[in-house]
Amino acid sequence: MKQFLWFSVLLCSITAFSCKELYTPELEDIPEAIVIEGLITDEYKTHVISVTKAVNYDTIATFPEKGAKVFITDNLGNSFYFKELTAGKYYSDSATFKPKIGSTYFLTVVTKNNNVYKSAEQKLLPKGTQEEISSIPQKLKYNLTIDGKAQFLDLKGSHFQTVFRLQSETEPYYRFSNYLLVEYIARSSDPPISYCWKKYNLNDFFNINDRQYNSSLEFQHDLGFCPFDLNFYGVVRREVSIPGCPMCVRIINNDLYKYIISFKQYHINNDTYKYYKSLNRQLAASQQIFDPISFQSYGNITCVNDSNKIVLGFFETSSVNINTYIVEPSISGNNYTLNKISPIDFDSISQEGYNDLAPPKSWIY
Repeated sequence: MKQFLWFSVLLCSITAFSCKELYTPELEDIPEAIVIEGLITDEYKTHVISVTKAVNYDTIATFPEKGAKVFITDNLGNSFYFKELTAGKYYSDSATFKPKIGSTYFLTVVTKNNNVYKSAEQKLLPKGTQEEISSIPQKLKYNLTIDGKAQFLDLKGSHFQTVFRLQSETEPYYRFSNYLLVEYIARSSDPPISYCWKKYNLNDFFNINDRQYNSSLEFQHDLGFCPFDLNFYGVVRREVSIPGCPMCVRIINNDLYKYIISFKQYHINNDTYKYYKSLNRQLAASQQIFDPISFQSYGNITCVNDSNKIVLGFFETSSVNINTYIVEPSISGNNYTLNKISPIDFDSISQEGYNDLAPPKSWIY
C-alpha cells in the first residue's frame, strides 16, 4: 500500500511539472540610437564631442560614428568645426574656439547618411561663487581584496565640504566633479625605481546641488568622501613572480609620493540640472519593478530631419571653478592639511601609468 501511495504522489508530481511550459516573451528590437555627448566650458583647452551608436538593450557595446560633420555655432552666427582625431571623437581647435561667458552655443552633428542632429541652445553662465574646501577626518568600512582575500577594513579618509553664500534665491544650479591623483614611487632591483600614478573619479553619481538654502541664503554642500589609505589604492609592498623561475620573486616597495585632489564646480543651466537629476534617479535604481528605465533620460538633442530617431546624450555648456590641493595624509588638528596649488588639467593625465628612472611630464612636485 505504501509503494502504491508513493507511486501515486510521484505520478502526480510528474504530471503537474509536465503541464508547465517555458514561456519566452517576444521582445521587439530596439531601434538604433545615436549617442551624442559634449561638454563645453570656459577653460582654455581642446573640447571633445563624442558621437557613437548604441545597440540593442541586451548588449553593452557601442560603435563610433565615423566621418560625421561636427560643429558648434554661437549667437553671433560663428561656426567652429571639430576634427575627428580618433574614431567617434571630435576635437576643437583650442587656438580658434575659445568659449566666452555670456555667449550662447548650440551643437550640430551631420552623419554620413545625412541625418542632422541639433541641440538646444545653451548659455555659458558666469562663474559661481564658492568658499574654500574644508575636510573632516572620518573612517568608513570598505570591502577590499588583499592578497586574494576579501577583507572588511575601516579606512581613514576625509569628508569634503564647501559652503555657498548666495546673493538671491534665483541663483542657478551647480554640478561638481572630484578627481584624485595618487603618485607613488616603486622601488625594486630591476628597474631600480619607477614613477607611478593612478587617477580616480570620486563620484558614483552626478553631484548637483538642490538649492535648499537657509534664511541667510547659505548652504553647505557635500563633495564626497575620499579614503587616504594605501591599501585602498594598492600602493603597498608586493611580490612579483619572475617568468621562468617559479621559486623566484621580485620585491617591489611602493612608497606614496603625493595625494592630489581636484574639485571642479560647474555653473549649469536649469535644463542641464534636470537632465543630471534624471540620470541620478536611474543610477540609484534598486532593480525594482517600478525603477526608471534608461530611455526616460532624453537629452537636449533631436534629429531635425526625422523626429522618430532616438537620440541619447546631452550637450552642456558650463563655466568652471577649479580648486586643486596637495593633501597631507597626516592629520593636523581636526583637519587634513590641504595645500592649494595651481589648477591641473586632469583630463590630460591617463588613468594610470608609470615612467622608469625619471618622472613623467605630468608629475606634480
